[in-house]
Amino acid sequence: MKTVFEDLQKIVLYIHGTLVAGIAVEGNPYARIVVVRVTADYRTIPMAPTIEHSRKMAQNYKETIEYMKAHGVRVVNMSWGGVLRGTERDLEANGIGETAEERARLARKIFDIEKEALYQAMKGASGILFVCACGSANDDVAFEDYYPAAFDLPNLLVAGAVDKAGDVTSFTSFGATADVYANGCEVESYLPGGDRLAASGTSTSSANATNLAAKLLALRPSLTPPEVIALIKDAAEPNTEGLPVMNPRRSLELLKEL
Repeated sequence: MKTVFEDLQKIVLYIHGTLVAGIAVEGNPYARIVVVRVTADYRTIPMAPTIEHSRKMAQNYKETIEYMKAHGVRVVNMSWGGVLRGTERDLEANGIGETAEERARLARKIFDIEKEALYQAMKGASGILFVCACGSANDDVAFEDYYPAAFDLPNLLVAGAVDKAGDVTSFTSFGATADVYANGCEVESYLPGGDRLAASGTSTSSANATNLAAKLLALRPSLTPPEVIALIKDAAEPNTEGLPVMNPRRSLELLKEL
């Protein structure tokens, strides 16, 4: 049973990559993809978090964003993230820490190494627009300490999820840093090999926001990340709950008015 579960988790991770990439470039013949791989642990008992590994991840974040800068990347889709409770959970799964308080202290130390490194790397890449998923756990990203969704940066757009009617989904996370909500319900895209599948989650809403940002940049390459964010946020329309829902048509109209 464990092997079946782990194999399914591994398949889901591979599917995730092609799904979000397909959504991000849908309908944009000018888009070019630079692939940066993030490998998540699919095992039932994940690798034990350590300070050494966290420092390696921190260095990886720095080098990856430098790679993006060197290759002229304009917009990055980040349909992933870290959360403090995840580090605590992995420590507990590996039997590390005699008490919950001890695990919490160690988790905070490990988590903050990666979080701060990613924040500084993104901050230092002011010419790149980062679009990230708000999270799909129906919680507040600041309270739960998500990264990068809880970051406050001028070159970061955080996307939550609504359904096709514009109503908030049951799974989307939320919070003060959530800039816009996009369709994250039954969004069709590619599987490895070319078949198509509909999937839901803020991973797909983030990719939809990335899609719009890339199209705006294709039409006006001189746009800066804050200008792209403004075009998307200013065009958003409130749904019945007052959340700003992305409106691509209106964003394009605002672009023409510049």
